[in-house]
Amino acid sequence: MISEVGYQHENPEIESLLLLKGVLAEKESQDVASQHGHAVVVSAAEWFTSIPSTLSPAFAPVADSDTLRIAIMQLIKTRFSNLILVAIDQISEDKPLPSFGVDIMIASEFRSWLWTVLRIDIPFLDIMSTKTSLAVLAELVKGKL
Repeated sequence: MISEVGYQHENPEIESLLLLKGVLAEKESQDVASQHGHAVVVSAAEWFTSIPSTLSPAFAPVADSDTLRIAIMQLIKTRFSNLILVAIDQISEDKPLPSFGVDIMIASEFRSWLWTVLRIDIPFLDIMSTKTSLAVLAELVKGKL
């Protein structure tokens, strides 16, 4: 999405709502096609070569992570934080997902994101289980990559 033009520019509250959902805007003046900064970071991550090339764009923001598990955790924790509208630093990786108030709608949205972005199919009941935490989910995702 491009900021500083059109409807979003005329309604700044829309940008705030989109930021809460994790949607970042590009400025009209930025060259979106040139992403040299990511290329440098990506080439430095050893684990990055082990993931399918179709997932490279999804992992580019966390390419500086030390391990694949840490990168996965950062991705899913960020998305989960945006879904439940809780600050990332207030989310414990070992706490069961239902204890955060995850209901059927949030679980469905989270599962859909896992499939859309990472091409990982996690059973719906696994997400809703009281035994599933973000740490468990990160291991499941890592095992399916």
